[in-house]
Amino acid sequence: MESSLIKDFESDFKNKTPSYIYDLDILYSEIQKIKTAANDFEICYAMKANPILVQFIEPLVDRIEVCSEGEFLICQKLNIPANKIFFTGINKSEESIKAALQYGVTKFNAESMTQFITLLSQKSDILIYPRLSSGNQFGIDDKELAEILKNHNYTKHIAGLHYFCGTFRDKKQRDDLQKLLSFTNQNQINEIEYGPGFGTNYFDKDNYQDSEIRVRQLCDELRIMKPNTKFIIEIGRLLVANCGYYVTKIADIKQNAEMNYVIVDGGINHLNYYGQMLGMKNPSVEHNKSGEAKNYCICGSICSTGDVLVRNIKLENPTIGDLLFFKNTGAYSGTESLFLFLSRSLPYIYSYNKGKFVQLRDKIETYLINIGDQMWKN
Repeated sequence: MESSLIKDFESDFKNKTPSYIYDLDILYSEIQKIKTAANDFEICYAMKANPILVQFIEPLVDRIEVCSEGEFLICQKLNIPANKIFFTGINKSEESIKAALQYGVTKFNAESMTQFITLLSQKSDILIYPRLSSGNQFGIDDKELAEILKNHNYTKHIAGLHYFCGTFRDKKQRDDLQKLLSFTNQNQINEIEYGPGFGTNYFDKDNYQDSEIRVRQLCDELRIMKPNTKFIIEIGRLLVANCGYYVTKIADIKQNAEMNYVIVDGGINHLNYYGQMLGMKNPSVEHNKSGEAKNYCICGSICSTGDVLVRNIKLENPTIGDLLFFKNTGAYSGTESLFLFLSRSLPYIYSYNKGKFVQLRDKIETYLINIGDQMWKN
């Protein structure tokens, strides 16, 4: 499927770069593997990992985590069922809460006592999930949360607990579970929305186990830890990272100070891998050419010395006009990068399913944003 995607895009869309492509066949396969591994546990998709894919993922998961008013509006426009939405976020305005309630959303997390009281004042059938803090700006301190859980006037509105302590937590997962176990043993908790913070294989030297194995191991531990509590597993990047490609075209090739450079029409304004460190780690890159292999530094077009996609990678006979396909870009690249810098266009976005491309978004000219409203109106 991978070679077909590359071949088909080069044949029909060579001038549509930079682009993001999301292979739905890979996405659906990954979701099915994770659901099979989770077995009796429900799956929640944290849509901040890639909001444009929520329309494809929603029918296949139990919940959608919405972390802002903007993400809620996406769900509203797509007619995502209100009973599937879990509204979180460290800064929820009363207006956004009311809008979500009017749509039919009932499940909200509470990031502070202030949020908790605001949610309580809204509606009698609201379901609140206080977030247990892991020692940072998120959630409610464990001592304060324990006091909340002792108050009968509060507990009748509490549906469960929300616990997510960070990203790429695989090596700290046991510590996180111990903290959660300690707290739940001392307090009556009926349901827990738990984000394990799974990492994923972005780079050549990454060696995370298959997603199916890690989800199954986690669920086995949860059954031992708290068998009478319902767990919902909150997953973001692990669902979507592998289905994504970032496609950029070689615009120039040159040599400076004995270093070979490839300049592409994209750059780090579009491509963001967690922990990329200015190209010091090598992602998997597909280049559909053969010939003499040389080392190249791949740089983008935003006129910054930091615009290095890959510091040192072997390419076979690259020429101007060739396409480079960066793999595993399904999570965060489409939303976390420096899109407005240098007023370059936002990439096209395509889905790919059963051999067919569908354009999900045209390129967007960012100079219209950077020029200012009054100048644009003139």
